[in-house]
Amino acid sequence: MIILRYGRKGRLLMPDNFEELTPKQAIALAPLMFEGGDEEKCKALAVKILAGLGLISFKLLPAEVLTKALPYTDWLFEHKPFTCQWIPEYRGYHGPAADFENLRMKEFHFSELHYRVLVSDGPDDSAINNLVAALYRPAKKGYDRRRNPDGDIRVPFNHNEMDYHAAIVAKWPESVKQAIFLWYDGCRTTLIDNNPKVFKEPVVNGFESQFDTGLYGMMRSLAGERLGPVDRIECMEIKQAMLELGLIKEEEEYYESQMAQNQS
Repeated sequence: MIILRYGRKGRLLMPDNFEELTPKQAIALAPLMFEGGDEEKCKALAVKILAGLGLISFKLLPAEVLTKALPYTDWLFEHKPFTCQWIPEYRGYHGPAADFENLRMKEFHFSELHYRVLVSDGPDDSAINNLVAALYRPAKKGYDRRRNPDGDIRVPFNHNEMDYHAAIVAKWPESVKQAIFLWYDGCRTTLIDNNPKVFKEPVVNGFESQFDTGLYGMMRSLAGERLGPVDRIECMEIKQAMLELGLIKEEEEYYESQMAQNQS
């Protein structure tokens, strides 16, 4: 937290990283980060939101104090990926854990299909509703949330129910969906950066060729005698899948180097 003091008793207390944001702040900030606009106006509004100022308090804030506070909002607009889950639950729908910790291959596959539409073609109501519907689901009935034995409160992903959930998500405020998109984008970027052996192919328009058909090709490459059929791979957590793929890539590189040595 940043504390800016002014006058005799005045002070502004503002978060200085994503982990310190409340869900309410995250939702209010999302349009500024998602849509952009005049830089100074966006930063001024960010000060208001971060400091928790009401409209009157914000208008009464001395101009020199606001000017001093503006640089402390830079971190919001630097496009650095973040993975902390800032909206774990909304209107009875629960999202994945921070940093995709419990995200599974099948839901990631469908998320990617709709994420690609948003990034390639621009804002699309259907795409963002379906992206959120692939990620956020109701809790399992009677589930022990305190113990959380499955590591996931959500009911299992079923792509046949996506239209139903997307229709509900469509009624959510746009700022909530934008906040979820920003979180997903940050986790996705971090996942790619942390797995260079898996995602080492050339990037075209922000996408690696592995994502041309969502993650179906990736799931097929994991299927086989060692890990099981595709339907089992679909239920694998994405972090485990990345580990397995990384090991497969290392084995391929080793055999290629051995073949090159034998041929020389």
